[in-house]
Amino acid sequence: MTPVFIYKGDITISGGYMNIFFMQNLPSSTDNKHRISLVRPQEDDALYGEDGYVHLELRYNDYDDLTGYRSPGAVSYNLNSLDIPLKPKVSS
Repeated sequence: MTPVFIYKGDITISGGYMNIFFMQNLPSSTDNKHRISLVRPQEDDALYGEDGYVHLELRYNDYDDLTGYRSPGAVSYNLNSLDIPLKPKVSS
């Protein structure tokens, strides 16, 4: 079972933040946490593609702790350190 699922349209950019709404496969205990990270390439030419997109990678680590129970989640990432065009393209 997929640990996290993002529906098309559930990624938005507003006020310098990327907002991601998702369904996650819950961990077995509230003491166990999953990690969701937004990672940029080290090289700027890999970040800013010729296709007009800013290339970032969303990573989700479930630490091999899945219950099969789903719950909605949300996360926001500050994009102010990136040179984002006025009307960015978002591909989900």
